[in-house]
Amino acid sequence: MNLYFEDFEVGEKFSTPGRSIFNTDIVNFVGLTGMYEDLFCNLEYIEKASAFKKRIVPGALTLSVSVGLFSRTGWFDKTGLALTGFRKINFINPLVPGDTIRNECEVIGKQESERRDGGILTLQVIVKNQRDEDIVSYQTLGLMAKRG
Repeated sequence: MNLYFEDFEVGEKFSTPGRSIFNTDIVNFVGLTGMYEDLFCNLEYIEKASAFKKRIVPGALTLSVSVGLFSRTGWFDKTGLALTGFRKINFINPLVPGDTIRNECEVIGKQESERRDGGILTLQVIVKNQRDEDIVSYQTLGLMAKRG
């Protein structure tokens, strides 16, 4: 079900489906992005010298998966015209392989766009794990289609 700019109200809250993140996701992401840091690729370093003493998920991977979770709602498939920005990205707690994340979202802004066929929707997003711990918080801005 596609939702349009007009369908959202400031203060409205919603959640996305969840997704687990595995070691395979980390390996693929590190290879794709070139983030070959010991913190993500060297198990001996991770266990003996890292602050966490266990493998963690790169923050950029967590953010990327979080953005992808919006597509699982079906709300933005044909009406999400463009991702226009991020604000106030904060990495709060580490995520470890096997954790499952979901987005808890609130509409915090709606702004008319120069484009008559769309408007800017601003969401406050809190990424939570299966223990309901806050992992990442950010604001995302997107150009949404209007009806008609």
